[in-house]
Amino acid sequence: MFVFAARSQCGARHVRNDDRIFVMDDVLVGAEEPGSYVERQGTCDSDRMIVCTFDGVGGSVRGDLAALSAAESLKTTVRERSDLSLAETLQTCSDEVAEGQEGMAHNERAYTVGAGCRFKIDDDGTPLATPFHMGDCRVYHYRAPGFGSLTRDHSLANRYRDELGPDVEIPPKIAHVVTSYAGGDIPSPFELGETFQISEADLFLCASDGLWEHIDQDLLEGFLSLADPRDKASLGVALRSICRAALESGSPDDISGVLVGYVQDVAADEDCDER
Repeated sequence: MFVFAARSQCGARHVRNDDRIFVMDDVLVGAEEPGSYVERQGTCDSDRMIVCTFDGVGGSVRGDLAALSAAESLKTTVRERSDLSLAETLQTCSDEVAEGQEGMAHNERAYTVGAGCRFKIDDDGTPLATPFHMGDCRVYHYRAPGFGSLTRDHSLANRYRDELGPDVEIPPKIAHVVTSYAGGDIPSPFELGETFQISEADLFLCASDGLWEHIDQDLLEGFLSLADPRDKASLGVALRSICRAALESGSPDDISGVLVGYVQDVAADEDCDER
């Protein structure tokens, strides 16, 4: 059984929330006023679950619409096309976002990036996880004593580092430019990570850059160490603490993430809160 907590908070300086979260076969929407939030906690007793945090690209006309389109496409495809592989499901998602932009001028298009994970119970009962992402949303993995990102940002900054070295100073004008996103001309923006076996010791955080960019990584690891999938309320507490820490650190951006763990057996239910 999979346990999750999801939270999306409108940026302190934003007039709307450009993030959308797909979780538990639904799209988490809301938190449209600066400082407001929507959150959800629950369990999934299905043999598979896909979660994803979508972040509308800043500078595009309506990034929130692109993020919503991606989340709704993922919702529909997961419900109606269970025969598709994960790669095919994500390709359908990006194709449908791009199709919604057809005929528009480039300066009128809306784009989105995203990061998520597919969790499944294999035929022999083995729990597995497959991370995926596009752009600069990230999937973090925590299993004590290890912590780190399972994804590498698709960005001009990383291209710059690849060419000139990992410690080179990044020019401000390219610091936040992504090189992979849905809604444009990139045919296959999603990158799939390796599938691996998981246990009750594993936690996964699918985060927007408004979350991960504005919190110290040691502090992030510390909050994750306090979450225990066997106590599902602790995931909500950990995620809430992470988002608040990002906000208190000065994040002006929307702050969104999904925290997921695996447990052998817990009571299945779901809670939703919006403020």
